[in-house]
Amino acid sequence: MRCPSRGPKTEAASRAAGLLAVAAACLGLPAGAAAQEAQAFDCVIRPSEVVEVGSPVPGILAEVRVGRGDRVAAGDVLARLDARLEEAAVALDALRATDRSGLAAQEARVALAEARMVRAQELFERGAMSREDYDERRANLDVNRADLDRIMVERELARLDLARSRAALSLRRIESPAAGLIMRRGLSAGEYVHQEASIVTLARLDPLHVEVFLPSGLYPRLAEGMAAEVRPAPPIGGAYAAEVTVIDRVFDATSNTVGVRLALPNPDGALPAGQRCTVAFELLGD
Repeated sequence: MRCPSRGPKTEAASRAAGLLAVAAACLGLPAGAAAQEAQAFDCVIRPSEVVEVGSPVPGILAEVRVGRGDRVAAGDVLARLDARLEEAAVALDALRATDRSGLAAQEARVALAEARMVRAQELFERGAMSREDYDERRANLDVNRADLDRIMVERELARLDLARSRAALSLRRIESPAAGLIMRRGLSAGEYVHQEASIVTLARLDPLHVEVFLPSGLYPRLAEGMAAEVRPAPPIGGAYAAEVTVIDRVFDATSNTVGVRLALPNPDGALPAGQRCTVAFELLGD
């Protein structure tokens, strides 16, 4: 089994080690028990997510707007597929959904039928109109109202068709699912995209994930949310605060270690991923 390396100590860690050594002497404990607290462990800094961005629908790429090394924000348009058919469908459905000519004509017919019905009611009450003519005017009004209801339903269906065609058009626009860095561009304009193809590979760099394997004997002294100090390897260097977010519940029996993940804030993207590091924990007491 590979022993954990001892990385450079921070000033705070050195003070803590000294205090622990004094405490160990007072309690009659061996000095090594206190020195263990200042131990640093090898780790690796990785992106918090690596996403192979594809297309939900197949088609021909009209453009790819990003390339390797570009920074993108969530929602930025990364690429577009040829959408001429979908744009035509949106224009057609928009015309149908906003056309009021049929509705206006039917509303006029209903208004006329209602006015005739009012006159028919007066004539019928005076005995100047037969029951048959009166019933005919009543039926005519009911038919025109039913036609108006049908046109209203057709207009609502046209609006739903417009929403569907707009949704189909939006699927031709490939947006970034998160803020990050483009690691690779897999396809270019003019190429065919199927649903398993990757257009670009996106790495999310805020936060970064720090992966470390600790001796399983330290498991009782670990807790989610505990603080740690991460030191990237040269030439990056420096010391950065991180927080434990995951402690594996399944140990590696071969190496007798437990995996731990920490979240390392990286809001300005200054820290690169894919580098080695050391991490020192503020372990819980026995």
